[in-house]
Amino acid sequence: MTLMPAVQAVTFAVRAFPAFRFLFRLRAVAVRAGGRPFPGLGARLRAVRAGTTDPVFAADPRRLPIPTAALPILSAAPALLRL
Repeated sequence: MTLMPAVQAVTFAVRAFPAFRFLFRLRAVAVRAGGRPFPGLGARLRAVRAGTTDPVFAADPRRLPIPTAALPILSAAPALLRL
């Protein structure tokens, strides 16, 4: 069971990298759209819409579901394996 924390850490990193990459790309779009370093709500909402509809961002959200689903499974696995 000492291997489980390492597996969880790798899974978290596999999930965190594309998630933060997607968020930073959305922020860059909002900054460009708003023209200010701290964009307003309207620019942020337009960036989120672009992130969900624009084909440029299509690959980013597709990378998240499998590692996201794996994290709670890996967290519950030690308790379930003791039964």
